[in-house]
Amino acid sequence: MIDEQNQRIFAVMVSPETVNRVARFYQQFDLLRPTVDFIIDRYSDDPDVIKSLVDGYEEMANLNQEITAEFTNSEEDAELVLTQLRTKTINFLG
Repeated sequence: MIDEQNQRIFAVMVSPETVNRVARFYQQFDLLRPTVDFIIDRYSDDPDVIKSLVDGYEEMANLNQEITAEFTNSEEDAELVLTQLRTKTINFLG
């Protein structure tokens, strides 16, 4: 059981435009579903294709780790400032 002190609740405010953009993205993906299914059916039995995909995903994972390492401190600083601003706003309204 998770200790109650270790639980955190995060709330994210998202603009209606962002919600619409995400919805459009998923609609476009649904339109591509037949193409994705075709590619999977056509190439999933080819070991060279599978190896290339695995190699590509591994390389992207390494790049993502490098990018994350570069920006983690900036993200933490931004979150600290936002928390301070939220706290002041909440105290001001309270």
